[in-house]
Amino acid sequence: MLGATAHLLAQMGDQQASLLLEDVEGLDMESEHRGLMEKDPWGTGEGDGSLYARNSNVYYLNVEPLLQPRFTPEVLQRIMPVMRSIAQRTRLPYLEFLDARPALPNIDTKTWREALRQQYANEDVTN
Repeated sequence: MLGATAHLLAQMGDQQASLLLEDVEGLDMESEHRGLMEKDPWGTGEGDGSLYARNSNVYYLNVEPLLQPRFTPEVLQRIMPVMRSIAQRTRLPYLEFLDARPALPNIDTKTWREALRQQYANEDVTN
């Protein structure tokens, strides 16, 4: 999905968005509540106006924290229709929202404390 989106954006002349996708570590698809409401089909009576919160398909671009600000709303709006088209053609869930978020660090669960101390041991850290 990421590779196809990046190549299609490049072919469409959007070099910036295409190259930004090269820095994406992963793509996650999640279903979550984003404030959209839908009419309750099991309402107590016709025309009662019952609404319920519905889940939306959110695609997350996982990126290094320092790169996240580069994925502005404007850039995401250029990527989204291309990615939505690819998702539809490959029978993936319909893309309703696209966001960038910090990628989780790849850490060793047993030695993470030591690795963190070593990372800051060489730097001049002040509180």
